[in-house]
Amino acid sequence: MKKIITLFSLIFIAITCVNAQCSSGSGSYDLTVSGNVVLGPSGTPYNFGIVCGGGHLMDSAMCCTRFIHIEGGGIYEAGPGAYGMVYIKSGGTFDAHGNTMFFGVNYEAGATILNYTGPMNLCPVVSFPPGLCIPTGITETAPVLSSSVYPNPCNDVFYLENTFSKKAVISIYDISGKNTMEISSIENKINVSTLSPGMYTFSISVEGEKVSYGKFAIVR
Repeated sequence: MKKIITLFSLIFIAITCVNAQCSSGSGSYDLTVSGNVVLGPSGTPYNFGIVCGGGHLMDSAMCCTRFIHIEGGGIYEAGPGAYGMVYIKSGGTFDAHGNTMFFGVNYEAGATILNYTGPMNLCPVVSFPPGLCIPTGITETAPVLSSSVYPNPCNDVFYLENTFSKKAVISIYDISGKNTMEISSIENKINVSTLSPGMYTFSISVEGEKVSYGKFAIVR
């Protein structure tokens, strides 16, 4: 009888530990991603981040231990300088890009985990506080075309690889998702001399409908 009680106690402790790993107790988020956000190595630090459905976070910021929460349809890509705890709901995606040393991953069945061989914990349910999921930067509305720019990184100007109607509007966002520039009647040559060095994303719209998106860096 003693052995049976001891066995059940061990099972209970094991289940409790697993459930504790499957639940994140973060109270509020200081990064909410609903669109495309790029954080370079010197990017804005954060502690608690949530990647909403349709959101895409590319994170190489070197800072502190982060707690990253990924909803179904969200994508989190880690750079070599990123580290922390990752919680993934079914339908969410985590791509470690070979960074297997600095993460603990807790995930539901149906989550996608790429290029990662570090510590993982399959959870019956991943639990974390809901986010407001206010759009940050480029929204989750999917454009039909990806645009490249050159040179990239650039200095004061870059050129769009694609040609657009003069009615097109380009909106440029910094790494926090803030709209830093908007140019109407765009040409293929874009002047960004007023922007600070760093990583940026952009979207191109025609008559209010997004038709393209992309990213670039400014180095001086």
